[in-house]
Amino acid sequence: MNFRVLVTGGTFEYLKEFGVDVEALPKISEGLRPNILDLIADEEVHLILNTATRKGAHTDEGRIRAEAVRAGIPMITTIPGARAAIQAITGLRAGDWNVAATQDYFPHLARGPLVPADVSKRNGSASTVGSTS
Repeated sequence: MNFRVLVTGGTFEYLKEFGVDVEALPKISEGLRPNILDLIADEEVHLILNTATRKGAHTDEGRIRAEAVRAGIPMITTIPGARAAIQAITGLRAGDWNVAATQDYFPHLARGPLVPADVSKRNGSASTVGSTS
């Protein structure tokens, strides 16, 4: 997994301080090109982390979200979500992961088979769930 991390102004400076290899992009509202919308259109973006600071369709954040949806690009919108994604990517890179159901780790919490509910006892109706009468 080879990633390019593309960020704007303040984020660029902040991440550089922590030694993150980042590339600067202009904000959409600055009017300079190429910006993130150009890279999305050129299919160069595969994941977006965009923590919105302003609301509305005409903000940079709103335009990025709209283009991400149109292009089918996954987008993370919170810092906790970004942390989880980074941990997952780190695990994938390490190659030391397995997939298992939660019940495999906590068998005492597993539920038995589901039984249809008799709704008539709760609502006074003579019909059961799914009946057509």
